[in-house]
Amino acid sequence: MIIIIIIIIIIIIIIIIIIIIIIIIIIIIIIIIITMEARSIVFSVLPLPAKFGPLLFGGFIAVL
Repeated sequence: MIIIIIIIIIIIIIIIIIIIIIIIIIIIIIIIIITMEARSIVFSVLPLPAKFGPLLFGGFIAVL
């Protein structure tokens, strides 16, 4: 009887560990997706100042 209880407890602990590992993997995947999205947004915004910078600067000098 005691052996059966111990086996059940061990199985429950193993299941809990597996669930925790799955949750950690999901969180890591979500973080990777978010960082990739943030990076793509930054890269899509970065070229704008690079394109308009010389135009604005040139316009500023022309006004002076």
